[in-house]
Amino acid sequence: MRPQVWLGADGIVRVDHGNDPLITLEDIQWAVARQQELADCPCPVIVFGSGRPSVPPEVKRYLSGPALCGVTSALAYVLEGWYLHHLFRLSLLYNRPQIPCFAFSNEPDAVAWLQRYLTPPAQQAE
Repeated sequence: MRPQVWLGADGIVRVDHGNDPLITLEDIQWAVARQQELADCPCPVIVFGSGRPSVPPEVKRYLSGPALCGVTSALAYVLEGWYLHHLFRLSLLYNRPQIPCFAFSNEPDAVAWLQRYLTPPAQQAE
């Protein structure tokens, strides 16, 4: 099942893979392509996580590689529960993205942090 990808009125793209997903490289590449359709410049992204997702090594490598830098200015993960926060911290030890990345327990905190990574409208037109 494809993730849900949408652009909020605040200029932040949201990605929701659902509960207990198996996140494939194809899913991630599709979500990035959808993000490019929605936003015409690099923008911040919130990824929602719940349950016990399965993320294969090739997905982790892709997410920590240069592919996201051209379309994503920062990543905020909104994670449910201590288990996902623990996995996130472990993942950053080995697969830290080349863009700012942080985990939160709720969306308002993630939005507040990501607002500094929004491209001002005047810069988008240049």
